[in-house]
Amino acid sequence: MASTNLSNYPVSVHAARFFAIIKSMGMIKKWTTNSKEVQDRCISEVITRVEEIEEESVGLIAAQDIVDIVLENYGPEIYNKAILDARKLVDDRMTDIQTEIDLLQV
Repeated sequence: MASTNLSNYPVSVHAARFFAIIKSMGMIKKWTTNSKEVQDRCISEVITRVEEIEEESVGLIAAQDIVDIVLENYGPEIYNKAILDARKLVDDRMTDIQTEIDLLQV
């Protein structure tokens, strides 16, 4: 990868380039949904809650950071719970199917 002198860029561009580079290397797993509507609703909810609790405003970037932090920390646990729930659903259904098949025997 070619080296680029970033000293002429503002700090925010430095950060953006840094994150783009490490993301391209697979070092960042960005938590996203396929629905921009869901993302916007979550961010809006964070902004509303922080303003209600702290009585001060929070920006869009800060709200997105909060959502990202929560998802990064709880996302795997939520995902694993969903997998366990799906496994139980399939196991229960398989038991029902096996019972139905057993009842078909003469």
